[in-house]
Amino acid sequence: MDDLNARPLILAVMLCPSVFAACVQPHCYANLDCPAPQICNATGACVFACSDSAACAAGFVCEDHVCQPAPARDITCPPDMVVVAKVFCVDRYEASRGDASATSAGSDATKAHSVAGVMP
Repeated sequence: MDDLNARPLILAVMLCPSVFAACVQPHCYANLDCPAPQICNATGACVFACSDSAACAAGFVCEDHVCQPAPARDITCPPDMVVVAKVFCVDRYEASRGDASATSAGSDATKAHSVAGVMP
């Protein structure tokens, strides 16, 4: 066999050492490198985010290998907060200093407030 005909076989053996049984897995650097719904993990492998709800954070469930907010439930937030995705509460406004105004961020650093119409 001449060298020209041997090149494809040599290349195939280099890429798949066990002669086509298991090829080299691609390496990812970001989630966009992986086919949806897989994500790129810390070792550079494309994996599913979850296989069951135990792998997800509190308030989330595993649906189609992706952690999604849990089904709707009744959540009561304090009056200065709002519910997000029927999962958790966040402040209604960005934190601001007690002496902040619409034009000044203020200088009092003793306590943060969540107030409408002031500079955060």
